[in-house]
Amino acid sequence: MRFSLRWLFGVILFVAIASTSLIYSSWWLSDGLAAALGAFLVCVTIGAVYGRSASAAFCGGSAIAGWVYLLCLWLPLGHIGQNDVAPTAAVDRAVYRLYESISWELRAEPINGDLSTAYFVNGVPYIKRPLLEPFVKAAHCLTAFVVAMLGGAVGRRFQRG
Repeated sequence: MRFSLRWLFGVILFVAIASTSLIYSSWWLSDGLAAALGAFLVCVTIGAVYGRSASAAFCGGSAIAGWVYLLCLWLPLGHIGQNDVAPTAAVDRAVYRLYESISWELRAEPINGDLSTAYFVNGVPYIKRPLLEPFVKAAHCLTAFVVAMLGGAVGRRFQRG
């Protein structure tokens, strides 16, 4: 498999957006990611229907993998009563561990002397913990995008000549 500069720049852009959306999680950022994911899945679904050969195979694999992940996330298979048999339960556990590990470790410098968004440990200002719900929503959107891209790679790999 060959990688071009376009793929490299795409990966760097994805990592930058993912890092920003997880560290500085907010409702508008997680809603923007959800809208971008929805637009991406609609586009690859249309590309799977109307595309040709390799692009249709990639779009078909992306559409199937992305929609299946979102269906597993939205269906009440494991989220009622926090049952651990849901297909996304492992992702949920990883997201909560990530949330706990990065939340309090980032130092914040006061902006123009405004310390209203910080809390102090031994006199050192820290960023307030990001909201959990937008953090989880952003993490699931990013995971769905990665799953869709992997599905597209698998679809392209197994395309019929």
